[in-house]
Amino acid sequence: MKKFLGIQSGGTICQEKNENGVYVPVEGDYFYLAPEIYKNGKIDSFPHKAIDSTNMSTQHRKEITEIVKQNYLDYDGFVIVQGTDSLAESASAINYMIQNSKKPIILTGSQKPIKEYGTDARDNLYNSFKFASKGLPGVWVVFGDKILRGSRTVKEHSTDFNAFNSTKQKPFGLIYTKEHYFSLDIERSLELEGDVSYFTSFDTGVETYVQNSGNSTNVLENIVRDDSVKGIVVGGLGVGNIRDEYVDLLIEARERNKPCVVVTNCQGGSVDMETYEVGAKSSKYVIPGFDLTREAAVQKLMYSLGKARYEEISKENLFDYVKKIIYTPIGRDITLPKPTSF
Repeated sequence: MKKFLGIQSGGTICQEKNENGVYVPVEGDYFYLAPEIYKNGKIDSFPHKAIDSTNMSTQHRKEITEIVKQNYLDYDGFVIVQGTDSLAESASAINYMIQNSKKPIILTGSQKPIKEYGTDARDNLYNSFKFASKGLPGVWVVFGDKILRGSRTVKEHSTDFNAFNSTKQKPFGLIYTKEHYFSLDIERSLELEGDVSYFTSFDTGVETYVQNSGNSTNVLENIVRDDSVKGIVVGGLGVGNIRDEYVDLLIEARERNKPCVVVTNCQGGSVDMETYEVGAKSSKYVIPGFDLTREAAVQKLMYSLGKARYEEISKENLFDYVKKIIYTPIGRDITLPKPTSF
């Protein structure tokens, strides 16, 4: 019989209404409310913290990674249960914190508390442990009727039970009547070279700027000149186009040794900054993120900057070092055009 560890890190699934009628996280083990999950194997629970996922931090994700690391040899897989608001960010972060895992690491949660009528919690828990029993390595999100790569997951609906999707790569699988149907064109062997590795010393000095049409440049200017900001993820228009007013600021960011990763503001598609002049003007000063999601780009930039600090990379070599990591697929997070220069 396979053995799994369920890590309980809060979220709507464990929340109850307080005296003011608003939901608050409640400590305690709740797996007993979904007894059907135990059909999938022996399941131990690890109550981590009851966190509203709005407050989920890099430190919390470090703690979750440490729990997995300490128990890695004793279990066949791990199911991390947390809130949905930052679940996609957690899935991306853990994809970089835990690499080359030969065992499944699955994130899930619910849109409705497990103690309430009509909850989606029981199905999500059952499906997550069921998928864990398949033994596919890597980081995944199992939620609603979809099985998604952690590095490709986005939350696209605030309340719907099918809240998550993979908009830049088709879902790995769909769930029907508690059975899983997988995409046949995806190999079972996934980035398995080398032993499992852990790195949690992310540099959290990363800011995002979602480029809008028609607003002033003051906000991006403040971000570029803020010494606490070490890297920037910029939302490009369309295929990564950048307004002319921003080009000098992106050049300044490069001169200040602050790597900027450009992703598309669109839900689908990829960045190609050489298509239009408005993209090409700044392309050599930034790192085009191709089809990285915003969530993955932020976490990967924090990971890259943390690795650079750990490796004591000089300021002069920082941009190229970060670019090389961004362009190294981890958990199949990015699709690179060929050839891609580093």
